[in-house]
Amino acid sequence: REGLQEADSCSAYAEQGGAPHPGREDLVWRVWETQHQRHVRDPELVATVAPSAVQIVGRASAEGWRDFHGEYRLVGLHQGRVAYRKTGKTPHAIRYWPGGDRWLLDPCGL
Repeated sequence: REGLQEADSCSAYAEQGGAPHPGREDLVWRVWETQHQRHVRDPELVATVAPSAVQIVGRASAEGWRDFHGEYRLVGLHQGRVAYRKTGKTPHAIRYWPGGDRWLLDPCGL
């Protein structure tokens, strides 16, 4: 139990809001700010269960699709969701587009 405390104090928290676990990107985290002596909303803090890498395969016969094949590594957040960049020298990315509420394979990157 090293590191666990039976106390009401914490460094950061997110309201449960019915979430079964904290690995949800839509939770709003509040972080203790000593300067303000209170917890302050931090939109940059996210707990996620997203994989560290995503592999794109398939559509080998379709022209232009081979450039999308390969491994994409988690690089952080973009538009409030996790984002992935293809390994190697291309700018290709997998990112969320809120305007269409969809995930994109973007050849232009983030």
